[in-house]
Amino acid sequence: MSPQQTAELKFWQDLFRIQFKSDKAAYLEFRRRDLESTAGPMMDMLKMETGRGLDLGCGVVSKLRFLERPVSIAAVDPLLLEYDNIFMHRWPNCEYSESDGEHLPYALGSFDFVWCVNVIDHTPDSRRMASEIYRVLKPGGRLYFYVNFDPELQAPHHELWDESVVADRLRYFVPLARWDIWWSEHQKFVHRGVYWRPNGRLGIW
Repeated sequence: MSPQQTAELKFWQDLFRIQFKSDKAAYLEFRRRDLESTAGPMMDMLKMETGRGLDLGCGVVSKLRFLERPVSIAAVDPLLLEYDNIFMHRWPNCEYSESDGEHLPYALGSFDFVWCVNVIDHTPDSRRMASEIYRVLKPGGRLYFYVNFDPELQAPHHELWDESVVADRLRYFVPLARWDIWWSEHQKFVHRGVYWRPNGRLGIW
């Protein structure tokens, strides 16, 4: 386990055991509200999705299962089995995989949409992850994307992101809508956007 993964795991352990006192119902409600908070203005589009979705970096609980629409979800996280030691919760009709985002175990064009929220700055190879997202999305599929523009590197992260990094990593996607906000509590910008996967390039870039 990398130092970044160790820091990530400790964060969720402390959150569940200290803040929520291991109360599973309270933690599930927190994750439900967190979906609405992180999605923000993307939620209107997300609620309209049908077909199959990928929750990339799903964490302890896949938030996409809180969607009311009857979508099929695949949930992926390299720490999945470690998270089971915090809170063993597997949604029915949700496919789980202990995999990293740089080597997704899915065929070309497997998903109608991908949820990649507060994840890509936690990977050691964000270019590879972006390429894998492009590969597994169907042409015309949508990427729901969120990343923090942190002022300094923190323990769970591998690199700092800004506008130029977003433009580079997502250069083969077409932006449909974006909302950059100033998060005054943490003195940083948050980038949220919905991107479209066109026909064309298939391989790693």
